[in-house]
Amino acid sequence: MMPGQDGFEVMENLRKFSNVPVIMLTARSNPKDKVQGLNVGADDYLTKPFSLDELFARVNAVLRRSQSNPVNSAIANSPVVRTGKLAMDLGSKRCWLGEEELKLTQTEYAVMEILALNLDKIVPHKTLLSKVWGPQYQDDVEYLRVGIARIRRKIKDLAGEEKEYIVTYPGLGYMLSSQS
Repeated sequence: MMPGQDGFEVMENLRKFSNVPVIMLTARSNPKDKVQGLNVGADDYLTKPFSLDELFARVNAVLRRSQSNPVNSAIANSPVVRTGKLAMDLGSKRCWLGEEELKLTQTEYAVMEILALNLDKIVPHKTLLSKVWGPQYQDDVEYLRVGIARIRRKIKDLAGEEKEYIVTYPGLGYMLSSQS
């Protein structure tokens, strides 16, 4: 219920690059909202009204859990995904190839972000299309082919090399390779 984005969207975006403990404080007490908040990555969900004692107890509990269970994910420790000369800062939504910034459109960055979050895993066409263009585009593979071609061209123009950072798996999808 925040202006611009709701707390669920903020939580989803935060979890793309950080594992910081989060307690959602809200007036939304519907059980479906609580489930959604926890499913998008909140560590706890507290509805108004609440006492300060309860809030402090929940903060302490979340901090205990987060300190006793360190996350082994590279993304949780560093919001930068690297492969070869390519580096993606998921926090600032910027990419570099060596020392030069790779200028990507919002759509191109969204494709690269999904690939980076799934480094060395094949991401199916339908997944990329649904997450970047929307579920109604899940069968329009040509959008994806054009987007990937533009990203590859920008990488080639900037790096002057033929390295394939994005690997094509015909009929399946694409993968950002750490072997670049």
